[in-house]
Amino acid sequence: MRQKWHFSLLMCASALLMLTWLTDTRVYYHDDEWLYMKIAEEMFDRAEYWIPLWLGEPAYYKPPMTYWMMMLFFPFGEDRLMLARLSIGLSSIATIGFLYLLARSLYRSSEAGFLAGMLALTSLGFIAFGKIGMMEMPMALFMTAALYCFSQAWQNRSSHWAGWFLAITGSSALIKGPITVLILGITAFLLLLRYRRWRPFFSLPAILGAFVGLFFVALWPLALYFKGEFSRWFSFFIIGENFGKFAAALQYPI
Repeated sequence: MRQKWHFSLLMCASALLMLTWLTDTRVYYHDDEWLYMKIAEEMFDRAEYWIPLWLGEPAYYKPPMTYWMMMLFFPFGEDRLMLARLSIGLSSIATIGFLYLLARSLYRSSEAGFLAGMLALTSLGFIAFGKIGMMEMPMALFMTAALYCFSQAWQNRSSHWAGWFLAITGSSALIKGPITVLILGITAFLLLLRYRRWRPFFSLPAILGAFVGLFFVALWPLALYFKGEFSRWFSFFIIGENFGKFAAALQYPI
């Protein structure tokens, strides 16, 4: 009963903080919010779901998952900025839910889960980015969900949870690109190497999860290849937006 009370209170607090001010659409809170929201809007209006568009031109700043999330609510109203932010607010609430589950699993205490969730929910970064049209909260959701699955695979030596971890890790590439896959993959590899708990990850469910993850990693570039956009995507996103930012300071053309 106490676990349900902790979780319910945490979800109510999350909804209150993340959804209360969604109707305040007088301003964009970040330059990138304006860019991402306009890209999602243009993709929706042109019924183009693979090529991010800005002023009619491909804009491969980020993969399309967050744009899809924003577009999900566009058919249900006129205020698209509010509707775009709604998807981010809901992903923030889901992130807090997974953080609660992760902390409760690690410390075997619903109080620990509640405390972890409240600390994250009331942090400055979460309050600032938890309800605006940016990529940070969808990325946090996928990473937190993946880490929860890894913790379950680790603690229970479960091949099924290992499969879920690999599948979610791969699908996270559709949020901000390969960086999340690298972070989650290296973290898991080092832990497994140190403690030698490989067995759940060499099983049929884990192999299936790995194939699902690889499918999602390859999904966007394959779609663009068949649309004849692979070369431009590779130059813009892989070279410019990923490797290029480590070599030179790039500015968004806003």
